[in-house]
Amino acid sequence: MFPPAVLSRLRCPKCGAGLHQPAPDGLVCEQGHAVPVRDGYLDASNTPPDRETARLFASFGYEHVRFDRLPPEDELVWRRYFGDVPFDELREGVALDAGCGTGRFSRFLAERMAAVVALDGSEGVLAAARNLEAHANVSVVRADFRSAPLAPESFDFICCIGVLHHLEAPRQAFDALVRLLAPGGRLLVFLYSRPPRGTLRAAVVDASTTLRRLTLHLPGAVVQALSLLIAAALYVGLVLPGRLGEAFGIEPLAALPLRMYRRLVPWSLWHNVFDVLKAPLERRYVWAEVEHWYRAAGLEVERVQEDDGLVILARRPLP
Repeated sequence: MFPPAVLSRLRCPKCGAGLHQPAPDGLVCEQGHAVPVRDGYLDASNTPPDRETARLFASFGYEHVRFDRLPPEDELVWRRYFGDVPFDELREGVALDAGCGTGRFSRFLAERMAAVVALDGSEGVLAAARNLEAHANVSVVRADFRSAPLAPESFDFICCIGVLHHLEAPRQAFDALVRLLAPGGRLLVFLYSRPPRGTLRAAVVDASTTLRRLTLHLPGAVVQALSLLIAAALYVGLVLPGRLGEAFGIEPLAALPLRMYRRLVPWSLWHNVFDVLKAPLERRYVWAEVEHWYRAAGLEVERVQEDDGLVILARRPLP
């Protein structure tokens, strides 16, 4: 469960000392503090979260426990986000999946890197632990990555997919990720992008934002049912016509939004609609608004993809 490469990067959440593994049911630090293993994950959530963080973790915990499957077409999403990451250079390194949710991307990282820490602060770690059980080089840890008990500058690759735009202070969270990145390491971030005003995609985003003001106050089961209806309407009204437009060269149809879902099963759209309607906070960005984050952190930006989302790959220079 905890390969040496991972164990050397973990720290005690109480005192910051190194950890060792005396028994299968947990770790112990050099000062004698115990960090328990529960249901297949290391519970390093030592400090009770503040009100906003607790609300966020409750929302995503509900989501990841109920939408816990790993659809096979996730490999298409993986290629879209991770396609330019030079894993040949990183193969012997250790990865951090910050905000791993169900472990959908940790499983692909496990095939490409020596070891992986799948980190999440919510009950999503229950789903991640189940989904990643077969990967001996993956360690699932429950902790908030903004204050996680991890050694600084120790991870060769960090990904944070679909997380920062849900946080109250995304810039500070970004800086926390940078502090964990080793010199020469890569950081991959996915953010919701803000579409140009007057476009159909902008209208869809505005409608979802308005609807979320209501759905945030509804029970999760009600939002699940409502999300299913909305996903069905979007699939029939936008995804299927877009697929036909691509197949037959009908440009007005091919230009419809939600292009990514043309190659995914409808379940994925349902899941993402629920995510949009139930997340307590959502921000959207264009590259010009976050470029200074990378400049201030001293990172070298290697790739920016700005379409249905904002995908940014950057490298921390060697000293």
